[in-house]
Amino acid sequence: MRTLMRLITVVIALLVLLIASTTTVPAAPFNAPNAQWAWQLHYADEFNASGDLSGWAIDRGGGNYWIDTGGGFLHMESGWADTYPMIWRNDLYNYINTYNLDYAVEVRFRRPYLTAYGAAFGVGTTAFSGARYWVTDSYPVNNYENIMHNEQHQPASPGAFGGNANVYQGGAGRVPIPVDYTWHTMRAEFIGGTGSLYFDGVYYSGANPWRSWRPVSTYFGDSYNQSWGDGGPGSWTNEDIDYIRIYIRVLSVTPTFTPTATRTSTPTPTFTPTRTATPTYTPTPTNTATPTRTATPTFTPTPTSTPTPTFTPTPVPTLTLTADYGYLLMCGAILGEPAQVLRGVLTGGSVDGQMIRVQITDSNGSVSNYFVFTDNAGRFTLDASNVPGDLCFGSSVTGTWSAQAYYDVLGLSSNTVQWSVSWYIIHTTR
Repeated sequence: MRTLMRLITVVIALLVLLIASTTTVPAAPFNAPNAQWAWQLHYADEFNASGDLSGWAIDRGGGNYWIDTGGGFLHMESGWADTYPMIWRNDLYNYINTYNLDYAVEVRFRRPYLTAYGAAFGVGTTAFSGARYWVTDSYPVNNYENIMHNEQHQPASPGAFGGNANVYQGGAGRVPIPVDYTWHTMRAEFIGGTGSLYFDGVYYSGANPWRSWRPVSTYFGDSYNQSWGDGGPGSWTNEDIDYIRIYIRVLSVTPTFTPTATRTSTPTPTFTPTRTATPTYTPTPTNTATPTRTATPTFTPTPTSTPTPTFTPTPVPTLTLTADYGYLLMCGAILGEPAQVLRGVLTGGSVDGQMIRVQITDSNGSVSNYFVFTDNAGRFTLDASNVPGDLCFGSSVTGTWSAQAYYDVLGLSSNTVQWSVSWYIIHTTR
């Protein structure tokens, strides 16, 4: 028993010695800020004016039907016709797909006039060309509404109209929606491979995985030709869209900085006496001379020079990044050793509350993107306390790691920082 205790003591001593020899930097501060996941608005179209349709492809249908924003929202309608107006675009998710981000899509809509065949909107996995289809075509005829879809369909019974909403078709299934004339909000959130559907703020569905599909297209209107079984054209529902908003899920980080106080000496004032002049007595002369007429002087103003303005250059934005540790023990946090801490500063222009993307590449070449926000001095911090569930932040595998920060609003990038991660085996003998 005594031999076993001595062996355990030797192993612990060797472990402490090896760890101490691999890093001489201090441990990460314990007062690092906690992170909170938040939704950051990425794109919004409020459809308040005709200019809000810029960037959207537009097809008014065969009868050049209504697409209007004069009421502060997008209004779409078609009379007794075969086709319905549409707007669409295929570029709203490029940034989201590039960095494989979690995202949410929210649409506020109403249908102020209902018929047996209604208007719709959707988000899909392929680019939408504006092609039109027949109601007899297989559903869905393409992947322009297979991530998020909302439509009003044919009546379930005489005199009644139906409607449904669904997120990732074949996954969560369809959810019946109220059929009325009031405003409603549909929101789909896609987080870590799972989609969730909310209708008017109430959770409806989303337990099934959505197979990591990436969004490409967005459309409003209806792409079908309707003829009601060769019985001629039919009447369409009106559709109003108040807004579409797209969010990305980011880490909301507020770094904590404690300024170092600098002692400032207070100078001792020096007393300087005021000199008092001694008056000199001057006698008043007696005037005996004949007065002489004096000419009135002419006032000539002295020109004032106009100062030349001094040019103040606009500060050039810069972004810098540093890493607290150049060498780390693999998952050293398990033994009380530090994980990586990345700090950065954005300068020039407006620096408060700006979103910064920090891209980290591990030794296997895997790339991860994290989002943080600057404080009022343009500073930000990313460490294990900011990334829930990642105790070994920046130290999970051995080899050389790197990181770089990006301010995508201005296309600005920082310097690249690197660090090495190692691990050691301790051999013991009895």
